[in-house]
Amino acid sequence: MLLPPRAVWPLALFLASLSVSARAQAPADPEPPVAEEAPADAGPGDEGTPDEAPPDEGTLEQANPEEASAEAGPEEPGTSDESSPSPEGGAALAAPVELPSPLEPGADVPDAAGRPGLSAADAVGASVRTLTGPRLGVWAETGLTGDGTDGREMVGWSSEIGLRFPVIRGLTADASWGWTVASVAVAGVEPIGGEPTPFEAELVRFDPANPTIAIAYEDGVSPQARLRVGLGVAIPSAARAQPGDDADSLAARAASEVSNLAAMSMRGWWSPWRFAPERFGLFVPLRLAAAIDAVRLEGEAGVGVLMPVLGDRGVDVDVILQLAGGVSGQVAGPLYLGGRVRAVGGATGVLLPDAVVSLEPHARLVIDDAQLTARGVLNLSGADRLASTRGPSFGVFLGAGGAI
Repeated sequence: MLLPPRAVWPLALFLASLSVSARAQAPADPEPPVAEEAPADAGPGDEGTPDEAPPDEGTLEQANPEEASAEAGPEEPGTSDESSPSPEGGAALAAPVELPSPLEPGADVPDAAGRPGLSAADAVGASVRTLTGPRLGVWAETGLTGDGTDGREMVGWSSEIGLRFPVIRGLTADASWGWTVASVAVAGVEPIGGEPTPFEAELVRFDPANPTIAIAYEDGVSPQARLRVGLGVAIPSAARAQPGDDADSLAARAASEVSNLAAMSMRGWWSPWRFAPERFGLFVPLRLAAAIDAVRLEGEAGVGVLMPVLGDRGVDVDVILQLAGGVSGQVAGPLYLGGRVRAVGGATGVLLPDAVVSLEPHARLVIDDAQLTARGVLNLSGADRLASTRGPSFGVFLGAGGAI
C-alpha cells in the first residue's frame, strides 16, 4: 500500500528517533588498555608490540584532558612532570632530595639566629672544661702540686671529670666532679680537753670534691664572638676529718685541711666552690670568646655564694668574685699557645680573705674533635703565693676532651 507523500516525513523522523535511543541505551564497548610510553629512542617505523608503539600525535591533541587524567589514575607520590624518566621507559622516578650534611669536625657552630660563629675548636680556652659545640662533650683533667713548708709536707694529685650535653639549641647542661689524692706529713700541737697534745704523722688522703651541676646558655653576639652564661650548684661533698680525743685524730684533721687547701690553691683558687670543704655553693659563670684574625681572646667572670654546712655551720657566708682575661693563637698546624691572668677574692666570709692573682700559661692541640691541653698555674699574691709560708703555690695540669 502506498502512503501519501505527506505521511512519509513523520514516519521517517519517528524511526530515526528510535534508532538514536537504542544506540544510547546499548553498553559501551570496553576501552582498550592504555599503551605504555615508548622508549625515547624508538622511532615511528620501529616494529614491535602495540605497547611499544608511539602514540598518535593527532590523537593526543584531540584527547579530552579530564578523560586522560581519569584513565591514568591517581598520581604516584613523589612523581611529577619534572621527574627524570626510568631507563626502561616505565614510570618516572622522583628526583632524590639532598639532605643537610652533619656538622664537620671544626665546622662553625651557628648561633640561635643561624649566623656562623667561632668553631668549636677555637672557642676552647686554657682548660678542656670550656669545651663548646652542639654535641655531647666529655673531658678529664689531672694536676700535680707539692709543698714543703715547716710543719707539713705534701705531694698531691688532683683530678676532675665532666661532661656537657645539649638540651635544646643554645642551652647546655654541665656536670663535673673531682677528687684529690695527697701524701701528707704533718706535725703540730693542738689542745685536747684543755691540755696541749702534740701529733706527728704521715698519711695518704683521698678527699672528694663537690659535684657541680650547671645550666648554661650560649649565643653568638657577633659572627666572631660567643657569649656563655650559666647558673650552677655545688653539692657539699668535700669535708675535713673531725677531730677526736687523741693525737691520731688531730693528725687526720690537719692532713685533710692540707689536702683540701692544696686542691684550691694549686688552681689559683679559681672556682673554689668545686673544692671548698663543708660548703653548699651557688655560682654564676660567664665567659666570652672572640677572634680577631688569627688571635683568640677570652674573658671569664664569676660570682659564687658559699653557705657553710656540717662542721662549719655558724660561720659567715662566703661571697667569691673572680675575673680572668687571656689571649692565644695558632702557632703551627694543630698547636695553640696562650696565657691568662686571673684574680679571685672573697667579698665576705673566711674562706678567702686575701685576693689571689695568678698566671696561667697553656698549650693546646686540636685533632679533629679532640682537645689535648697542658697548662700551669702560678700564684703571685695571697697567702699561697710563690715563696710564702703557706702553699702550694703552683699546679701543673694535663687535660683531654672532645665531642662525641
